[in-house]
Amino acid sequence: MYQQMTKEHMTMGHHFLTITSILFMTVACYAQAPMTPSHTSIDDCILNTTDMAWNDLGITDDQLDQVKSIQTLCETEHKALMEARNTDTSMEQALLDRHRKSIRAALTTEQYAHWLRWCAGRPTDG
Repeated sequence: MYQQMTKEHMTMGHHFLTITSILFMTVACYAQAPMTPSHTSIDDCILNTTDMAWNDLGITDDQLDQVKSIQTLCETEHKALMEARNTDTSMEQALLDRHRKSIRAALTTEQYAHWLRWCAGRPTDG
């Protein structure tokens, strides 16, 4: 009887450890920083996020106005940079960083993380 009870306890302990390990791994995965797309895809994402995609983030009308303004400014500045045939990638990088930070400031942390996941998951040409 004692041996049988010991085997049952060992089996329960084994199951407990397995379940606990799975839970810790799951929590660790969710604790990771949101995936950040490459700057090229952020540029594409900034310019191509639709009103519907923005609204799917649960943003307010004020936030929508802010991100639409950022998109317009990004497009204007990006076109000017391309028309100037500027080959200095640091200028393009600075432009993208500034617009990404503006979007980050316009959205909540949760909305921004959701937007980054949306950007990373979009199909890209090429």
